[in-house]
Amino acid sequence: MKRFFSFLMILLFTATFSFSDSIINDIDHFSKLFPRSEGSPNEKETIAQIAERLQALDVDFQEFGFTETEGYHSYSSYIEAVIPGIINDSIVSVIPVEGSYGISAALFLIEYYKTISPQLTLKFIFLGAESTGGNKLGTRNFLEHFYPESPAAFIYLNFEGIPQSFRISSGADGFSTPFFLFDTVKDSLDSAGIDWVHSNTESILFRLSAAGTDSGIRDYLEDGYPAIELNCDELCGESYESIVDETELKNFYTTVLDEFSAGIPSDWDSHYIFGISEQIFLLLYILLLALLMIYPIFRRKHFGWYMKTLLKNFWSLPFLFGSVFIILSLTSLLLTFILAKMGFMDLWKYRSLTVFLFKISFSLLIYTLAFKLISKLPFSKKGSFYSISAIFFLVISLFILTVINLSLSFFALWSLCFIFLLTVFRKPVIKLIMLLLSVIWLGFILFEIFSLPSLSVIELITLSPLYGDLLISIIIMPFILAAIRLELLSPLSGKLTRLLPALLGAASAGLLVVILFFSPFNEMRPQPVNITETIDENNDSRKLEIDSPHRLPEDVRAKITEIVEAAPEFTEKTELALQTKSFLNRKIINTEINFADRPEKISFTLYSDEPLTLYDSNYPAEWLPGQKKLEVFIGSNPPLPLNISLTLNRTAEAMYSIQADFPASSTIIKYDNESYMISHRVSIVNNYSYED
Repeated sequence: MKRFFSFLMILLFTATFSFSDSIINDIDHFSKLFPRSEGSPNEKETIAQIAERLQALDVDFQEFGFTETEGYHSYSSYIEAVIPGIINDSIVSVIPVEGSYGISAALFLIEYYKTISPQLTLKFIFLGAESTGGNKLGTRNFLEHFYPESPAAFIYLNFEGIPQSFRISSGADGFSTPFFLFDTVKDSLDSAGIDWVHSNTESILFRLSAAGTDSGIRDYLEDGYPAIELNCDELCGESYESIVDETELKNFYTTVLDEFSAGIPSDWDSHYIFGISEQIFLLLYILLLALLMIYPIFRRKHFGWYMKTLLKNFWSLPFLFGSVFIILSLTSLLLTFILAKMGFMDLWKYRSLTVFLFKISFSLLIYTLAFKLISKLPFSKKGSFYSISAIFFLVISLFILTVINLSLSFFALWSLCFIFLLTVFRKPVIKLIMLLLSVIWLGFILFEIFSLPSLSVIELITLSPLYGDLLISIIIMPFILAAIRLELLSPLSGKLTRLLPALLGAASAGLLVVILFFSPFNEMRPQPVNITETIDENNDSRKLEIDSPHRLPEDVRAKITEIVEAAPEFTEKTELALQTKSFLNRKIINTEINFADRPEKISFTLYSDEPLTLYDSNYPAEWLPGQKKLEVFIGSNPPLPLNISLTLNRTAEAMYSIQADFPASSTIIKYDNESYMISHRVSIVNNYSYED
């Protein structure tokens, strides 16, 4: 009934009101004000134009600055627009002003819902300073002043391009979007005809604090608000041909409002997986465990024989596990040595799958060769021992994962079921199928980890000889034991034993050739080269620092240095006006800083050999431990001239340091058939002291 009412309202609105191409027109308009970095003139103009539009629509809104803050400062601001609903529970849409589509979509939705009374109150937050090195200053400032009287849920519209479909991000490191919001959003997107993707692997990594990616909703979830992010990332395009349009957007929001018409739910289920709620998954968990436990009840004699075999040969499990761990660790150390010799320690970031596959194939090669020696030891020759050992490892893994997070136990439970079936069936072909099915989710997770990519996890499993290889050993040990069981039964075991080392050797050699001799950089992806030029005005010196993920040949480094030095000299100078006066036991120090061109950032730091007392400052400031170093927070794109006023104890003697960072310039050069993307940033440093 709710869905029917929602659909009827959409039809009536479409028949009476039209916003033809309004989103596209707004995208074209706001794209002219780009880039919109924190505190920049383009950002200020964008926020001013949003305010003008809201005023023309007669929508209640307020603009808030970032000046009254602690621990940071910004010249940016944000706008909060409110459309009252039938109830006070609210859907809060958060829009970083860096993205033109998000602004345009939000303005369209405001114009739409201004003409009707939505079931819930709608709030639209246009945030500046939201892409400052992952700090999310806009969100931080907004939440410091957000005290809702009724429940609120957040939808974070983070679009840096033109979305052809939506990507759902349902968490942040250490936090998960509650199931009710995730389920409602995905169903509403389906209802609106909007294509969407969602990575269950990313959600799991979020819960483990292992995603290593920036999330726009972390602060909202951390503060206890239900929040979900919609973005487009790799789904963004430049064409309007398949854009998520006005009709789809209003259908989506109308369905969401309709589902929450009774209010925002208060339950917080964070253990869901694959769209299955915690309650349903828990029932399946108990049911499958109960079915597995029936076997030892009805096959006591057989089960007892399995247990005796396990106990009799249990001593060999630590040896087998240790051999796997040691081989993986040695391979990780070998990889680290190779990358260091290449001068390319970050190669795994650019060729992550190649490097990882080399590690696995080479480790398997060593294991198959070493197994011939290991097999001469008095290990059990009974296949049943390896079957029950695989089950033993999976049962342990299942309980550990259940304690960590219930949803993680799905994968161990899946593998346990198929490894158990492997012991039930007698035909080698069916056993092989069961083994392949048991590892299918492991392969899928690895594929998604490298597709995202989750660099923190990739680094762990590729180059960590301790924790990473210990984790891999625990995960793959049950499948190695099951594979040993299959080899003991398969009539092809003799041929496989002879053929497998040759195949693994060829694969390892081929992957190593790619690693050593094929650069990941090309004309479409030039090798990045970061040049930092520091001009010390006190010493009248100039220092160039050249950095690149891959070691630069000396002739290339010389060529780049020659190009930089041949460029027009950077003539910017720091203009200082200093003033100090004393009053009672205090000293007031005023510094006026000016440049001909506006720097992107100005850092102002005070140093002293003795602890000082700060009585007042016109900018937020923070003492480092010991009160001998004071950092003043100024913010990006500061106005000029910049005035800084500090009130210290009268006896204060300190050194003051100014560093001005100017916007980087980028250019691509070609040298010796290689392409390089050069980013050149200039910083001016000036140190001075006051004398009364």
